[in-house]
Amino acid sequence: MVAVRRMGLLWGIPYLLIKVAVDSFSPPAIVAGRTLIGALLLLPFAIRSGALKQAAKKWPWVLAFGLIEMAGPFLLLGHAEQSLPSGLTGLLVATRRW
Repeated sequence: MVAVRRMGLLWGIPYLLIKVAVDSFSPPAIVAGRTLIGALLLLPFAIRSGALKQAAKKWPWVLAFGLIEMAGPFLLLGHAEQSLPSGLTGLLVATRRW
């Protein structure tokens, strides 16, 4: 039961932070910040493994994937956090089915 509570806490923290951030920044600025932080953290691994060279060969597809799968949902999430409670937003994202 403790593990479930910890997982719930870890799952909910980003939504609370987004809720706090949208009070000060626009959703596009939050998306840019999240994407930049993620890129800076993952870029050394991509360079070391050689994945960056492979991705550079197909950069239009990588760009399209990033916009559709990352930037788009992050942007919509930021707009949702402006009017919905962060707990509800986290639950809605957790219950989506692919």
